[in-house]
Amino acid sequence: MPLNRVDHILVAVNDLDAVTRDYEVLTGRTVSLRGSHPDYGTANAIFQLENTYIELITPVGQGAFAEQLRDHLKKNGDGLFGITFGTDDAQVTSEEWQQKGLRATPPQAGEGHSPDGSVRQWRNVYVPSEDVLGLFLFAIE
Repeated sequence: MPLNRVDHILVAVNDLDAVTRDYEVLTGRTVSLRGSHPDYGTANAIFQLENTYIELITPVGQGAFAEQLRDHLKKNGDGLFGITFGTDDAQVTSEEWQQKGLRATPPQAGEGHSPDGSVRQWRNVYVPSEDVLGLFLFAIE
């Protein structure tokens, strides 16, 4: 299996600014990056740790992911939303997960925008939450 790390954990939040301040106190760090995912309808704040990062994420616009977050927040409130594993090869990860019976997606392009105008790009492989104990789980290359 080409998974090689826990890339990051996702925490769904209603009030990104307030929870960002709370996490600055909790982690003893300032926020590493704030940004948005225009295609997903979300905004985020990232706290980089030594070997992973915590992503606070909130819905701010339209999109399937924003709606999924809204539903989660309505049912559960703020809290752990998902886990992201790192991989060096999204295609191989997708194929291996499918061969093992998971309903993994083919690699899907993702993009994040920083306030300074920089753009980050990646590829994700998603698994339905029903296959993984109800978690939002994906691999990122």
